[in-house]
Amino acid sequence: MPIAIVGMGMRLPGGCHDAETFWDFLMNKKEGMIPVPGTRWDLHGFQDDSGRAGTIKAGEGNFLDIDVGAFDADFFSMTQSAIEQADPQQRIFLETVYESLENAGERNIRGRDIGVYVGVFAEVRRHEWMF
Repeated sequence: MPIAIVGMGMRLPGGCHDAETFWDFLMNKKEGMIPVPGTRWDLHGFQDDSGRAGTIKAGEGNFLDIDVGAFDADFFSMTQSAIEQADPQQRIFLETVYESLENAGERNIRGRDIGVYVGVFAEVRRHEWMF
């Protein structure tokens, strides 16, 4: 059976929160890499170009420009306990899935056979081998 992509939702570095912004980002060859925001960690306390144990080599990265703690729990009928137990990535995931349905024009979704295919980028580990 054919599959049609009729809606999109996203949270990407570089301020990409919708298909139009993402398309502009790609077509104009923009870069999402920015210095580590002070709201994430104190770069000067952890960054070391040598990469010694307990430090971070990178001084920049691809960060989302959103408040990862902000979430409309009432909209998703979540209790305070459920919110506290949910990882911020799970909360962003819920919002993004809903936005993809909205973008597709879907309003009354309860009980309907609607699929949302998602992808999530997580921490990437690079191994450097020394011989």
